[in-house]
Amino acid sequence: ITVGVVVVLLALAAAGWVFFGREKPIEVRTAPTVAMGNGSASSSVLDASGYVVARRMATVSAKITGKVREVRIEEGQHVDAGYVMATLDPIDADAQRTLAASQVAATRSQIGSVQAQLREAEANAARLSSLVRQQLVSKAQYDQAVAQRDALRAQLATAQRNASVSSANLRIAGNGVDNTVVGAPFAGVVVAKAAQPG
Repeated sequence: ITVGVVVVLLALAAAGWVFFGREKPIEVRTAPTVAMGNGSASSSVLDASGYVVARRMATVSAKITGKVREVRIEEGQHVDAGYVMATLDPIDADAQRTLAASQVAATRSQIGSVQAQLREAEANAARLSSLVRQQLVSKAQYDQAVAQRDALRAQLATAQRNASVSSANLRIAGNGVDNTVVGAPFAGVVVAKAAQPG
C-alpha cells in the first residue's frame, strides 16, 4: 500500500510540475507596417543591383531610302504603337504617285475614245450586214467594216488591261508615299536615336 501511495504522489507531483512548474512560452506580438520616410529615396529598405533587359527590342527604320525630313523622338521617350517617329522627304514618292495618277487618267480617256469608235463601227457593221443581204453593197465593204469592229474590240480590251495595270501602279505609288513615314511597331521606350533631320 505504501508503494502505491508513493507512486500516486509522484504522479501528482509530476503532473503539477508539467502544468505549473514549466516556464511560460514566449509571447509574440505583431506590429503594423509603416512606410519609412514617406517614400523618399534615402530611406530605401532593400538595395539591389542588376540589369533591366527589355522583352522586345527593335531597330526601326524606313522601308525606303531618302532624306530625313523630321525626327519626332528623343532618347528615353515612351512611344505608343503606331506613333510617327520620323518622316522622310516625300518629293520622289509624291512625283511617282502623281505620274501614276496621270497614267490612270490617260488610260481611262483612251477607253472612252475606243468605246465611242467601237459603237460607231458596230452600228456601221450592222447597217452593212442588212445591205449585203439585199445585195446593195459589196461583200468586201462589209468584211472591212467587220474587221474594223473586231480591231476596235481588241483595242478596247487592251486599253482596259492597261487601265488595270496603271491602277495597280497607282496603289504601289501610294504605298511608296506611306513608306516615307516611320512608325513605332509596338509601345516602348526609345533607347537610341540614330538619325537627324537632313
